[in-house]
Amino acid sequence: MLHYGRHRAAMGGREEGTYVDVKDTPEEMVEAVDALLSSYWNSLTEEEKRRVMYYLSIGSQNQDYRGTIMDGEVAAVVSGYHSLMGVIDLFFMSATTTWVDNLEGLDELLPPESGWRRWVGRYIQKAL
Repeated sequence: MLHYGRHRAAMGGREEGTYVDVKDTPEEMVEAVDALLSSYWNSLTEEEKRRVMYYLSIGSQNQDYRGTIMDGEVAAVVSGYHSLMGVIDLFFMSATTTWVDNLEGLDELLPPESGWRRWVGRYIQKAL
């Protein structure tokens, strides 16, 4: 997790407009993830290895008009042993996310718009 956190921080701190290749992963992180996953995989019996299925769904699940036309949303499904890498991202996301339990909490983070912003938002809501 330490290597992953450092890698994410380095990616976020890169100069704007710089291309970041997803394959540009530090070797020590690859080794740590492989050790973690192989430890789990090796703990399974041969029967469990034959029966188990892993899937990782990546991308947008919205699939709405605006996203499809304007954002070019896409989704992919990865299966097999290497799809377990998404588990690490799930733990990282859980630790860095602000979870909202009610409308008051949402309004605190995103105050309701009023005045001209509300008017513009309603006027162009279909395009957005």
